[in-house]
Amino acid sequence: MSPNTLSDVTTSQAGRASATRPRAAHRPSKNHVAADPLRSSFAVDQILFHMRDALVVADVCSGRILRWNPAAERLFGYTMGEAIGRPMDMLMPAPVARAHRDRISHYARTGEAHVLAARAPIGVLANDGRELCVELGMVPLDLAGTARRSVLLIFRPYLAA
Repeated sequence: MSPNTLSDVTTSQAGRASATRPRAAHRPSKNHVAADPLRSSFAVDQILFHMRDALVVADVCSGRILRWNPAAERLFGYTMGEAIGRPMDMLMPAPVARAHRDRISHYARTGEAHVLAARAPIGVLANDGRELCVELGMVPLDLAGTARRSVLLIFRPYLAA
C-alpha cells in the first residue's frame, strides 16, 4: 500500500480518512441561476405545502400575506383564501403586531436583514380568538425578476421546556 499525501486524503462524515482522487473544482455555469429548479413557482409551492411549520410569505411594503401553507391553515384556522391579501397584523395581538411592524419597517428602510434573524416566542391569534404561543423566525426573500421585497415568516408551536 502506498502512502497517501495530504491532498489525496479526505475525511468522510464518519471521521475516517480514505484515499481518493483529487477532485476538480466545482465551477457553476454562467446560467446556473436560470437552471435552478427551486426558482420555479411549482417547486416553491411543493416546499411550502410539505413543511410542518406554518409558513407565511408577506410583502414588506404593504404587510399583506402573499403565500400561506397548509400548516398555517391548521395553526391559525384561516383557509388560504381567507388569509391571502389580508394584513399580517390579523395574526398578532396589538403589542406584538407593533413590534413586528417596527422590525419589518427597519428592514424595509435599511435592508439590514439581521433585524429579522432573531427567533423568539411570541403570542399569536387564531381565527377563533385563542392566543397561541409560537416561536417566530423571519427570513428575507428576494423574488427573481421583481423589485418587491418579501419576508418568509416561520411559525412553530412553542413548547416551553
